[in-house]
Amino acid sequence: MHSLKKEKRGSFSLQIKFRKSLFMFLHIKVKPRSRQNRIERDAEGNWIVRVTAPAEDGKANAALIKFLSEKLHVSKTCVQITSGHTSHFKKISVEELSDADVYRRLSEAV
Repeated sequence: MHSLKKEKRGSFSLQIKFRKSLFMFLHIKVKPRSRQNRIERDAEGNWIVRVTAPAEDGKANAALIKFLSEKLHVSKTCVQITSGHTSHFKKISVEELSDADVYRRLSEAV
């Protein structure tokens, strides 16, 4: 998904990377210290992600990113916590997938 443009200007070469990527935001509730890592939906259709890691020193956030990246089949760098680093309610950005792909892959993981 990267394209590279090279320009020569005088005695140096300038490389510019253009990144074409999709991204979307996902609102989830995280429940740390669960028995197992898993994804659920509540009665209203909200996403709930349970992780076994405790909510201390960013361990639950790291476990969340790792778990979501595995379930969405993307690299960990494509999944980022946008807001809610110290809250149970988080806004997650996911790159390289459309809304439909994220929804489908999360639904398959439930």
